[in-house]
Amino acid sequence: MPVKLLAYNIPPTYPEEQFWELTKEYLEWCNSRYFVKGRIGKHKKLTSRAYLTFVDQEVCTSFQNHFSGMTLSDAESGDWQMIVEIAPSQLQAPLEKNESSFNFSTLQIENDPDYLDFLKRLHEQDKETKDEQEPPKQDEEVFVPEVVKFLNAHVQEQPLPKQRKLSKKEKKRAKLQGRKQ
Repeated sequence: MPVKLLAYNIPPTYPEEQFWELTKEYLEWCNSRYFVKGRIGKHKKLTSRAYLTFVDQEVCTSFQNHFSGMTLSDAESGDWQMIVEIAPSQLQAPLEKNESSFNFSTLQIENDPDYLDFLKRLHEQDKETKDEQEPPKQDEEVFVPEVVKFLNAHVQEQPLPKQRKLSKKEKKRAKLQGRKQ
């Protein structure tokens, strides 16, 4: 089972190429590797770190024993003692895919077999419900509850709020014009 190691407390300005050159004897047993460059801020220095995934547990232990506690120095940031530990998260980065072979048409819902099956079942259900429900014939009276008939007969149309505001403004204008005359 692959084991991911975290090498941290690497000087912030330490070059990535120099780190890989330092660890090159172990890189042939390394599945994947990733270097995160540090930076020097106004008040704080953020150290660089490297993630390495090894296939063999023995090589992983050997790497950890060899590099943990090693002092790395850089002209700008001074001496730093590197620490190597097993990474807190052992999730593996996905292998790089060849983008030219990736087919984006599989991501379209129109081509998804589950979606097509769903549409087919939905269409069949629509047919069944249409067969069960026959529309009322023109000479048959559709049942309308008495409450609906009453409300339709007695409720007056209410003006929309904007129309109400306009009518209030118009009333004020009419009042003002009546005073001027």
